[in-house]
Amino acid sequence: MTNVYKKRKVLVVTLLLTILLFPIGVYVYNFGFVILDDHQRWAEMGSAMSGIYGPILTILTLLVLIFQLNLQEKLNRHTYDQAYVQEARADINFYLDQLSKAFASKFEDDKFVGQVLTDTFAYSTKQELLTSPLIEIAKALDKHHSSLLTSWAAYYSVLAGIGVHQRYPYENAHIAARNKAVALFSYAGCAALDNFLFAVSEERLKIPYAFASKLNE
Repeated sequence: MTNVYKKRKVLVVTLLLTILLFPIGVYVYNFGFVILDDHQRWAEMGSAMSGIYGPILTILTLLVLIFQLNLQEKLNRHTYDQAYVQEARADINFYLDQLSKAFASKFEDDKFVGQVLTDTFAYSTKQELLTSPLIEIAKALDKHHSSLLTSWAAYYSVLAGIGVHQRYPYENAHIAARNKAVALFSYAGCAALDNFLFAVSEERLKIPYAFASKLNE
């Protein structure tokens, strides 16, 4: 990337020097390189040079202004992107923290919510998730630990926001958000949350599931 930048810089400087020196070269070629003491000839040369360089410098000034505007637009977009991604990361951390607390809380028979969720939903098929037993368990979990549904759904809304653009810093933040969820709850735990969300909504919630990918079929 550095070599490309250097080549572009050399090319731009060379082009500018060529544009600026070309009129002088043409003048010298036609009239010779002679220093005269004739005021009229100096006036004629000055008039010719001003007539040539006036438009050239005007065009170069416009090009510089366009470049500055383009650079300012890129800086503004970079600032906005960084602020958006930073806020998204804070939201991701908040929702995953709420889910961690819910996973560590107790459910029935003194079992942890995370354990019940993973054991029940991690490896369930799409058809099984729409049967009464699993729907009832999903609704019981949602009733006693509503933060599971709200936090995971909110996590997906933020994930969707940073997944729109396939460029830095959005793409990196999207990958990091998915990896953090897996690091906290394991891939099976994330798939269980997907299946839980699918079961408790009884397939009414149409989102692209990131972990239980079979739900997208």
